[in-house]
Amino acid sequence: MTTELGGELLERIRLRAYYLSLERPAGSDKLNWLEAEALERAALLGTAPEPEPEPQPEPEPPVEPEPEPQAEPPVEPASAEPAAPEPEPESSNPLRYLEAPLGRLSKRFKPAELASLVVDLTPNEEPLLGEVLWDATAAELLAFDHLNTKGLLQSLGGLAGPRAPSLFQACLGQKKVVVGVDIKPAIGSGFSLLRTQIAEAVQQLGQRLGQELECATIYRGRVAAPAQPPKEGLASFVAALESLASRPAGALSLRIGPAQFEVLIAERGAEGPASSVSQSLPAFKKQLEARSKEAERAADSPAAFLLANVILPADHETDEPATRLLEAAARRASAGAAHLANSAGALWLGLLQLDLRGPEMRNTLLVRPAANWPMPSRELATLLEASISVL
Repeated sequence: MTTELGGELLERIRLRAYYLSLERPAGSDKLNWLEAEALERAALLGTAPEPEPEPQPEPEPPVEPEPEPQAEPPVEPASAEPAAPEPEPESSNPLRYLEAPLGRLSKRFKPAELASLVVDLTPNEEPLLGEVLWDATAAELLAFDHLNTKGLLQSLGGLAGPRAPSLFQACLGQKKVVVGVDIKPAIGSGFSLLRTQIAEAVQQLGQRLGQELECATIYRGRVAAPAQPPKEGLASFVAALESLASRPAGALSLRIGPAQFEVLIAERGAEGPASSVSQSLPAFKKQLEARSKEAERAADSPAAFLLANVILPADHETDEPATRLLEAAARRASAGAAHLANSAGALWLGLLQLDLRGPEMRNTLLVRPAANWPMPSRELATLLEASISVL
C-alpha cells in the first residue's frame, strides 16, 4: 500500500468511525474502529487480501547422494486467480455523497452542533420517513458545506433574537454583515417515495373526476411537536383524496413524522387562479412574512434573509417543471412585495438556487433590487460563484 493510499484510507476510517459512533437512536449499533477499517478497506481496495511477505529461505540440509532421476509428472496449468470484486459503489456507502461535506464541517463545528443532523442520516425502520429525513438533512448539509467553503458561513442555526429562536438554518455574511438563510430541497427534488405515492393517489382522483391532474409536493420544514406515525400521515392524506368530490382549490397539508409538506393539485396546463403557481402563492407569502418576523427580532437590528433552494443529486429523475415552480412563485411575490407584512419587502433579498445534479454545482442568485441589501448583490454572487438574475 502506498503512503498516499494509506493516508486516504486512515482518513476515511476516521470519518466513518467518528460519525457513525455519535449518539444514535435506541437500537442503533455503534461502529467500532475494526469494523470501520474493514468496511473502508473493502471500499477502497476491494476484498482481495494484501500480499503476504515472502518466506525467508531455510538453512540448506547436508548434501546427500542424489537418487536416480525419475520422470516428473506433467505439470497442470495453474488455474487463474479469481478477479477481485469491483469496489463498493458510492451509492451503497451509508453516508453516500455527504461524507466529504461532513468531514469538512467537522473541522470547524463541534460534534454537538452536527449530531442532530447525523442522527437523521441513520437508517430508519420506516423507509418513507427515512428518505424524508435524509433528503431534508442532505439539502441543509450541502448548503452549509458550500457556504462554509466560500468563507461565508457564520453559524449553523438561526439568528439570535431577544424573544425566540428563528427557524433559519444558517447565517451567512462577512464581518458585521448578517444574512439569515432558509434552506429547503427544491420542489420536485428528493422525496422520491413520497412523491411517487402522492402522484399515484392524485392520478386515481383525476380518473374518478374525469380530469387530467398534476401535482407538486413542497417541503415546508420541520415541527418540534411529537411526530405522528408516518404511515398514518400518508394514509390519512390518501384517504382524504379518496373522499373528495372535486379538485381541491388550494394547497393540502401533509405531515410525515416531523416534516411538513404542502401538496398542490391542478388541472394539467391550467392558467389563472387554478394554476399551481397561483395556488402556491398564499403559502409562499406566509412563509416570507413569518421569516421576516423572525428577522425583525434579531439582536442588533432587523436582519436580511435569503431563501436557499437545493436541487439534490439525482438518485431518480428530478421533476424539471416543478423545480421552476418556486422561482415563478418568487417572481410573483417579489412583484407584490410592498403589500407583504413584517417588512418582508425590504428584508427578503431573493432566492439562492444550488443545483447539484451535475458533476459540478451550478449556482444561481436571483436578487430583489428593491430589498435592503447589507452587501452588494454582485459581490455575494461572485463569492458564491453563482450566476446572477433579477426577480
